[in-house]
Amino acid sequence: MTSKKYEFDTGLCCSPQWVDDKDYESVGGPCSERKKILINPPPNDGKCMICGRHVRELEAFGGSGDPLLGDFSGAKLVKNWREDYPGYGTSNWECQDCIARSGPLWAIDEEDRLGRPLTEREYIDMRHKLEVWLLEMHEETNRSESKV
Repeated sequence: MTSKKYEFDTGLCCSPQWVDDKDYESVGGPCSERKKILINPPPNDGKCMICGRHVRELEAFGGSGDPLLGDFSGAKLVKNWREDYPGYGTSNWECQDCIARSGPLWAIDEEDRLGRPLTEREYIDMRHKLEVWLLEMHEETNRSESKV
C-alpha cells in the first residue's frame, strides 16, 4: 500500500486515514497500545460506521471496483467525510461498499430504512425538514441561553 497511513503524525498526536486486519489483531483494537493522541480514531470495535460489518468480513480496497483515488490496497476501513445533517459534517470509518454510496448520512439512513433509493422529491423534502428542525433547535437553544 503506497498511501500514507496518517494524514499527519507529529509524534504526540496523529490522524489515521485507514486501517486493516493487522490493526485489530491486538486485544482492544487499534487504539489500545498507542502512546499518541488520535484525532478521529478508527472504531475500537473494528466495524464500518455505515453498515456495521467487522473488518474480518470486509473486502480490502484495491483492485477492480475500488472507488478511491490513490492506492489504498489492503485497507479495510477508510476515513471519509460526509454531511451528517444539512450544513454539519462528520468523519466516518467506511468499508469499500459503503464509501461508494453517495450522499449525506441522513439520506443513506433513510434509504436503508426504506430499502430503496430516495426519489429527488423525497430527498429535497427530507433535507428541508431537517433544515427546519435544525433552525428550531438553534432558536430553542438561543431562547434558553437568553433566560440564563
